[in-house]
Amino acid sequence: MPKILDPAMTAPWPIRGVMLDPARLTERFDFYRDLIPDLAAWGYNTILLHLFDDEGSAILLDHPLMLPTQGAFSVAQWREWVKLADDHGIQVIPEVECLGHAGFLTRLPDYEELREPPAEGGFFWSIDPLHPKSIPLLQELLEQVADIFPSTHIHLGMDEADIGGGPRNYLSVAAPTLCQIHLRQLE
Repeated sequence: MPKILDPAMTAPWPIRGVMLDPARLTERFDFYRDLIPDLAAWGYNTILLHLFDDEGSAILLDHPLMLPTQGAFSVAQWREWVKLADDHGIQVIPEVECLGHAGFLTRLPDYEELREPPAEGGFFWSIDPLHPKSIPLLQELLEQVADIFPSTHIHLGMDEADIGGGPRNYLSVAAPTLCQIHLRQLE
C-alpha cells in the first residue's frame, strides 16, 4: 500500500489530478478498480478520464453508433468505477472529444459525411462543426456521458482540429474574426 501523503502537503492545491487514457490504451477493468485506492492514498482527488479518441470509445454505448476500443467497458462497469472513486473522495471528469480526435465517430460509414479535412498546412481531421448533423450527434453523446459520470464538469477536448479544409468551413476560417482585426490594430 502506498504511503498516505501528509494533508499539509496537499492543502495548497485544491485540485490534485491525474489523467487516465483508456481511449488509446484500455487496460483490464481490475487495473482501473485497483488504482482508485492508491490514487486516494497518494492524495489525488480528481481524475481526468480521456474516454474517446481516433482509436475508439472506451465506453460501450448503444447509441450513437461508434467504434469501441478493444476491451471497452460497459456503462454499468463505468458507473461502478465512478462510485468507487467517489467513495474514495475522487471526482471523475470525463473527456469527450467534440471536434478533433473524433475518428471514433467519423471513421464509420454512418458519419463519414461529418469528417472535416484539415485546412491547408494542417494535419488533423475533425468533425465538421457546421454540418447540420454534427451538433445533435455531439449533444446526444454528451448527454449519455453526463448520465454516467455525475461530475459537474465535462472536458470537451477541442484540440488538434484543423478546421477549414472543407467547403462549409473554408470561408468561415478565411475571414478574420472581430478579435483578430482588433489584435492586428494593436500590433
